[in-house]
Amino acid sequence: MENANNIIMKRDNNLDGLKFIMIFLVVLGHLNFDDYGLELKNYIYSFHMPVFVFLSGYFTSLKNDKKKQIKWLKKIALIYIFAQLGHVVLDCGIHYISCSINKEPFSIRPCLSFVDIYCPRFALWYLLSLIYWRLATWHIFNKCNDVTLLVVSILLSIASGFIPIGHAFSFQRSFSFLPFFVLGLIFKKRDLMSKLERVPIWVPFIIIAICFIISKDLSLFQPREYYNDFHDTILRIEQSVIGLCLSLSIINISRNIKCIEKVAKYGVYTLWIYVGHTFLVVFGKEIFPQIGISFNIWIAILLALLYCSLFIFLARTYKSFKMK
Repeated sequence: MENANNIIMKRDNNLDGLKFIMIFLVVLGHLNFDDYGLELKNYIYSFHMPVFVFLSGYFTSLKNDKKKQIKWLKKIALIYIFAQLGHVVLDCGIHYISCSINKEPFSIRPCLSFVDIYCPRFALWYLLSLIYWRLATWHIFNKCNDVTLLVVSILLSIASGFIPIGHAFSFQRSFSFLPFFVLGLIFKKRDLMSKLERVPIWVPFIIIAICFIISKDLSLFQPREYYNDFHDTILRIEQSVIGLCLSLSIINISRNIKCIEKVAKYGVYTLWIYVGHTFLVVFGKEIFPQIGISFNIWIAILLALLYCSLFIFLARTYKSFKMK
């Protein structure tokens, strides 16, 4: 999810378009809406982050450029820290509004917690995980056999659930999604994208249909907590396999749909959309129900498009101002 990907020598318009579609689904998936019993979030969550993490790995440079690496780390770390602080301020504001609506006394103490320091707020876990993944890539990937690294990442993904650390430091999600990131790296290194394109177009549609039928009865793919029992272990394995099948199938289909390139120009603003929408979504989830606002899937789609458009506009405005 990079605002300006200066690491890649040549951009892939098709994948940029896919990035924008995935960030739109991320925003949509974070909204509360009535989908008339279709359980759309089960479908969205089964693939949207696996695809995004795969693309993050694919777009990660394997060149040993220390200056660019340090510059990128500083940028993402600062964004993460300020976003965390911003959410603390937002929570205080939401708590004040809630107290005013319900005519209750306001106290700032519930908004402040030691947990805020080491637990990513809302969807900010991705920034922290991305730092881990890229640091590991720059120090390990080029020194190891990539197939061995993929196998190890899969084993770590499964084994991490036995360690009693949950959302703190984005521990569970970092390991759970690690295989998708490593697979993206391998696809870039071995130029496997061209081979994926050769798969007949009807194959991914059949795979997607089967995966959707299975995922409908599974819980949302949000591996933020460690295992409570053996059933959780099997569930993570099932969800990871489904996520892998769906990711490769969706990428395959996207390679054969040229119109996806029409939204490629918005794919470079995914970092702005990702971080920015978290504030609007958190505010809406807390305040809308208190003032009686609810909406269906169609309004949610329009709202998600509005949120994306807002942060694309802000990103472009910032870029124009910076160039002056």
